[in-house]
Amino acid sequence: MNIVALYLTLIALMYFFLIISLSSLFQILLEYGAQADIQGSWGQTPLMLCILVEYFDIAEMLLNNNPSIIDQQDSSGNTPLHIAIGKV
Repeated sequence: MNIVALYLTLIALMYFFLIISLSSLFQILLEYGAQADIQGSWGQTPLMLCILVEYFDIAEMLLNNNPSIIDQQDSSGNTPLHIAIGKV
């Protein structure tokens, strides 16, 4: 498996674990280098998705892994804090 395929597999697994809220497996992905600051096609980040679906344990893991993700903006200019207070 080449490095690009491995990287894409890690990203897909990270989103899968986010959706089903398996926080221990999500933590393992972060420990193996999954990027907490990755953005989807509309600029949404895993932190934004966690806030939307109220997976606060995973949100905390993401922030502990990379505190700067709190300032990331989606394609509409919203940050995770905007989403948290419902201003989107």
